[in-house]
Amino acid sequence: MINRSVLMICLCFLVLVSSGVAEEDSLNVFDEANKLLENRRYDDALKAYEYFLHENPDHHLAPAAKWAIANIYYTIKQDYHKAAIVYQNILSKHSDSGWEIFSFDRLGLCYEKQEKWEDAVRIYESALERLNEPFHSELAADWTPVFTSRLLASYRKLGDQASIVRFYVSSLERDPDGLWAPQYQFEMARIRLEMNEPVEAANDFAKVVDRYPLSAYAEQVRAEHADLLVSQLGYDWKPYSIFKNSVELSQSGRFEEAQEGFDLVIEKKQKTGLEHAARFQKELTAFRRTGDAVALREMIKTSRGAYPYGLGGIDDERFIDLLDVIIETESVITSDPRNADAHRRMASAYYEMQAYYPAIERYKQAIELDPENSRQYNMLGYCQIGVEAYDDAIRAFRRLVEKSPDDPNSYDSMAEAYFRKGDIKQAIRHYEKAISLDEEFAHPYYMLGEIYHGMNKSDLARDYLQRYLELAPNGFRAEPAQAILDQMGEID
Repeated sequence: MINRSVLMICLCFLVLVSSGVAEEDSLNVFDEANKLLENRRYDDALKAYEYFLHENPDHHLAPAAKWAIANIYYTIKQDYHKAAIVYQNILSKHSDSGWEIFSFDRLGLCYEKQEKWEDAVRIYESALERLNEPFHSELAADWTPVFTSRLLASYRKLGDQASIVRFYVSSLERDPDGLWAPQYQFEMARIRLEMNEPVEAANDFAKVVDRYPLSAYAEQVRAEHADLLVSQLGYDWKPYSIFKNSVELSQSGRFEEAQEGFDLVIEKKQKTGLEHAARFQKELTAFRRTGDAVALREMIKTSRGAYPYGLGGIDDERFIDLLDVIIETESVITSDPRNADAHRRMASAYYEMQAYYPAIERYKQAIELDPENSRQYNMLGYCQIGVEAYDDAIRAFRRLVEKSPDDPNSYDSMAEAYFRKGDIKQAIRHYEKAISLDEEFAHPYYMLGEIYHGMNKSDLARDYLQRYLELAPNGFRAEPAQAILDQMGEID
């Protein structure tokens, strides 16, 4: 933190020198203060910055000098009271400077350090209001989640659940199809439960499922609160179950069955978010069959505004970006059909959208043009796993092993194809081979732990899962690994 403060001050000094707009004496004082700060002579630096401000109160570097003073109090002296006074001064006198949002950040932390939660709330609310103004539009994406998290934490410190609910309601009214909307709707429902408002909580949980059925939070509602919705609302879970099953059918290439399921949802859930999400999934299913990116992109763009909750909890901006990649790359391939990189780029975009059949065709063309690129065999295999063509995937992974025989990931991929096919013996053999090539390659340990857990070989399962957590404590399999260990502990 000290180095960051020094860097920011020095940058301001360089700007000052290049602009040549300050008096030489002022430059000398500010330069001396910077040097003292760099040399960690903090008390002398404080005096130098304070002298600079006394002599140049309206200088355009005044907020930079104040920032340096406040940071010395905050990071070095840990005098949060004095630091807060200086940060507040920056906010009151330099609100249109580049230091404003940073000062909101530090001032809020000063109040947290002093456990002044009402003051912290006031600062974070003000910061979020400022971030909504055009002046700070470039900072909003990075800082809004930060201040939101701190504001909600401060409300919780105060035990102010009503303010948390009001915050969520306001946020959802302002941006009902935003990336954070499913989480906000879900968290609001949980707060309602804490407030002993079961009917209101059930209604909010139902909105998560109906408005954002593709979000992880919808599935969490079904896993944790399905009975609440039934008891309080008489909620019918069948349309949601049909919807989720149809999504899986679409992703695995069973298009006709998927379309039939979406039609049932549309019929049963008219004028709801689930109906709108089902209509979009029908279009997405057609895209996965044909690879027609233009049609899907136009559908997404023209449907905006037709329904306030987006397309069921997906990131439609990301979808449009991927569709643009496909369309632009198609143009490249038209002019240069032997461009293997273009085929791979298009295949990758199809893969991310789970349009596995078009992706498979593009990877095959790339392989024909550039057979030595090993990664494309890996991706081809995973596309084939996606449509449950496990024997084809095994053949692709064999080519991968031929190209990269010393890479543990080659055998990890092969093992996954065998595992999905149900050939557990071959899966175990290939996972063990991956570990023999790299004992710190984490993923095979998790998979072996899961396999042995399913075979009721608890000691082996426990050893492999614990080893996975040692290697990847924050890995994407860490949570399920711990869940299996916890379950085994309860049984023991």
